[in-house]
Amino acid sequence: MLDRFIVFEGLDGAGTTTQSAELVGRIEANGSSCDHDCEPTGGILGTQIRRVLRGAASLHPCTLALLFAADRHEHLYAPDTGIIDRLEAGRTVVSDRYAYSSLAYQGVACGSEFVERANARYPHPQLLFFLEVPVSVCLERITGRGPAELFEKEHFLSAVAERYTEVIERAERDGVAVHRLDGTRAADSIAEEVWRIVAETPIVSM
Repeated sequence: MLDRFIVFEGLDGAGTTTQSAELVGRIEANGSSCDHDCEPTGGILGTQIRRVLRGAASLHPCTLALLFAADRHEHLYAPDTGIIDRLEAGRTVVSDRYAYSSLAYQGVACGSEFVERANARYPHPQLLFFLEVPVSVCLERITGRGPAELFEKEHFLSAVAERYTEVIERAERDGVAVHRLDGTRAADSIAEEVWRIVAETPIVSM
């Protein structure tokens, strides 16, 4: 488990990007060094993943799962720029998605056992926020963002939502501090709850 590593998870359209960015801003305003990361990353591997998600390229679902895992390995362990080195330097890292997304999304696309093996070595974060939002609401939010990406389809997201429940419950059994939040509320209300939780946790200097 990685101290000062915080992750936001949820279906596409759940609000993970908004809430992770808001938390980073609050931590920095409080005087602590904090980075806002996301997966897929903006690196070489993450860029290729985003091409696939946009429909600009095509890969077998299990190949894509391995590419996600490889991008995550680089995200964690790249010298100087990886999460591990930045945490050791005293920074806090907040990530919009992490291994749990792969376990949910790619777990549906190519089977849970395959994806679990590919991600088995990756450490848990200190805090995991899971934004619970119905599939119908997520699809309404996604509609206004432009063309749908690879996984942004109702039948697929419904299966992912079921898988996410299993993934999050397993994380809780593994001892992760999981906080399930009602993601249908106003964004500022969610942000206040997130900050209250973080402020009560020995992560940053309050």
